[in-house]
Amino acid sequence: MPDRAARYTASGLRTSLLSVPGAVGAEAVGLRPIGEVMGCVVEHAGVDDPASCLRRGYATALDRLRAEARALGADGVLGIRCTVTHASRAIREFVVLGTAVRATGGKRADRCSRQACPARTWRSSCRRAGCR
Repeated sequence: MPDRAARYTASGLRTSLLSVPGAVGAEAVGLRPIGEVMGCVVEHAGVDDPASCLRRGYATALDRLRAEARALGADGVLGIRCTVTHASRAIREFVVLGTAVRATGGKRADRCSRQACPARTWRSSCRRAGCR
């Protein structure tokens, strides 16, 4: 379990980045927020292919967010926000934040489905993770 997730679990705190309507909507479909998760990476953008830096940065940050969510026992992550900070001309910091959720009843999904995700989210992260 990543250090941050272990400290969070031990503290007993349960926080969420969801808005009130978002939290109510999640609970209405049987998802309970269990905590905030984060993925972060600093990438050096090579002059040869800056686009690959962006792809690699987002992918790494999302992988780290996924690892934190798994460590908390989450079934998924809602309200994912991605930011890129330009520390210098060649250095970018990618930060991905979201709220880990767990299904409250019934069968827990192995993976998300495209029908359950907004189109933009599915294109940006779910498809890369192999979701249906």
